[in-house]
Amino acid sequence: MRLNDRVAIVTGGARGLGRAFALRLAQAGARVMVMNIVFNDKDLEDMKETVHLIGEIGGTAQFFEGDVTSESDTQSMVEKTIAAFGGLHILINNAAIYDGLVRKPFDEISLDEWDRVMGVNVKGAFLATRAVFPVMKQQEYGKIVNLCSETAFTGSHGFVHYVS
Repeated sequence: MRLNDRVAIVTGGARGLGRAFALRLAQAGARVMVMNIVFNDKDLEDMKETVHLIGEIGGTAQFFEGDVTSESDTQSMVEKTIAAFGGLHILINNAAIYDGLVRKPFDEISLDEWDRVMGVNVKGAFLATRAVFPVMKQQEYGKIVNLCSETAFTGSHGFVHYVS
C-alpha cells in the first residue's frame, strides 16, 4: 500500500471530513492518530467510532483527547503518536469550528466567539504544525496538509469570523 510504514495525525478526526481523511489514510496503509477535543460523551464516542471503523478495514489507529489551541496538548499529541506508532510522517490540520456558528453581522459577533473560532481554526493549525515540525525536520521528511473552507475565496454573509 502507498502509505505503509507512515504515521499520520488527523486533528478534528472524530467525525465528518476528519473521519473521512483518517479512514482514507488507513486504507492506504498509514497508522493513524485521531485527535479531537472532548466536550461530552458524544465527542469521545465519535472518536472511538472512527478508530473502530479503521480497525474494521484492517487499519491501525488510536485516539488522543486534546485541544489544538493548547500548546501542551499539541506537544503531547506528537509524543503519544511517536510512542504508539514509532514515528510521525503526516499531519492533517482539519480541526475547525463551523457547526453551531450562527450567521450574524460582524458587529454582533462577541469577542469570545471570535477568539474561540480564531483559536481553533487558525492558532490550532499553527500549534499542531509547530509541534510536528521538529520531528519532520530531524527525519528530513514530512507532509503537512492545512485545510480551509472555500469561503476563504468566496466569502459567506454573516460568517466573518469563519471566513477570516
